[in-house]
Amino acid sequence: MNIKDIIKKENILLNINANSKLDAFNALAESLEKTGIVTNKELFIKEVLNREEEGGTGIGFGIAIPHGKSKYVTEASVAVGKITGNILYESIDDEPIYIMFMIAVPMQNNDEHLKILSMLSRKFMDKDFRNTLKKANSKDEIMRALELV
Repeated sequence: MNIKDIIKKENILLNINANSKLDAFNALAESLEKTGIVTNKELFIKEVLNREEEGGTGIGFGIAIPHGKSKYVTEASVAVGKITGNILYESIDDEPIYIMFMIAVPMQNNDEHLKILSMLSRKFMDKDFRNTLKKANSKDEIMRALELV
């Protein structure tokens, strides 16, 4: 699996003005809906929130990876959002987040989200990669960084 195949530039948002994780979820799910990945934003978000109840998706380092398997998802995809300011998020390091990767996979894809999570999580352990993401000011810069995943 190549990250370029599951992230569209249209689903990279550079300046999400969000006061809560729900605000950020709405912005990212809306971008997925606009590109035809999600067919019902509200019901998809509900499933992501249900998943959040099982355990938080704030992995530390200012990064969150909310995800959901849903019948309202047409194909595996990831939306990326840089947050203006910081959102308090139930992260393992209790730090606010500055970037969110929302993973959306169809219900019938049994382990697709696990492959995507694994691929991204390995890269997030790399301090240089995290710094590159933090400094990225354009969709192209984010895509170039992710292509190294």
